[in-house]
Amino acid sequence: MFDLDAELRRWRERQEHTSSLSPRELDELEDHLRARVDLLLETDATLAPQQAFKTARKELGQSAALSSEFAKSGSPRWRKLLVAGWAMYAVSFFLPAAHNFRWGTGSGQDFLWGWQAPIGALLAAGDGAFWLSLLRVLSGLSNALVLATFLKLKGSRPPESTWLAPSLMGATLLNLHWAAQQIGPGIGYWVWIASFACIGSALWMRARERAPARPPTPAHTSGQGVFE
Repeated sequence: MFDLDAELRRWRERQEHTSSLSPRELDELEDHLRARVDLLLETDATLAPQQAFKTARKELGQSAALSSEFAKSGSPRWRKLLVAGWAMYAVSFFLPAAHNFRWGTGSGQDFLWGWQAPIGALLAAGDGAFWLSLLRVLSGLSNALVLATFLKLKGSRPPESTWLAPSLMGATLLNLHWAAQQIGPGIGYWVWIASFACIGSALWMRARERAPARPPTPAHTSGQGVFE
């Protein structure tokens, strides 16, 4: 007895562990593989179902080759947005982030560089109401989220990190509170804010792209689903 649905599930599980293909891409390949098996059986009545599946699988190719072919079709839109966000974040550290900034209770300075901003946020934490101090601490620590995206996405098959996208979008809103402070936000501040929004949007797009194009079904209801 040969069960095509079971074989396709096993094939898909192998691809999920050995390739960088997204669920949507695997949906497409699975449909193609099933259609190829059906066609082989229709054109050659003497061909055994198991042999037809083996032939179709061989024609489709190995995991590495499949990943390479899909990669040639173009870089995903989310990846370009992610790289742009990372670049904006790096550039923001070398631009003026604020004017007329005072370090805690000390003297002020004409402007604050982007790389000084996280330090300034923490130093200013004790100046003001408790909720404002908390916002400043969280704002300074929010920079760790960008580092987390790099660590999570540096591999060829990065793990899913569903918490990062909403965290970055939340950090974007949180960090906007600096615009209401008497610091005279500079160009570096706005580039820094935009980088959080870009990276968060890229991760949201990535999550949607990697979601299955269709819900999983326990069995295929048409064609040669089960062979005996």
